[in-house]
Amino acid sequence: MRHDSLSDALVLIKNADHVGKETAIVPASRLIGDVLKLLTEKGYLNNYQFKENGRGGEFDI
Repeated sequence: MRHDSLSDALVLIKNADHVGKETAIVPASRLIGDVLKLLTEKGYLNNYQFKENGRGGEFDI
């Protein structure tokens, strides 16, 4: 059961980087979008984009 969507998203990103994946897909929320924007502005992420999937969307990082 997922309780903390922000920490789940950050762990997904970290694990994808650790195993050498070029992208990570995380469920979208306003909070996660704001954090991704900040991480991109500070240079921690190259880019990300929102994709609608019919269930609230997701971010492709």
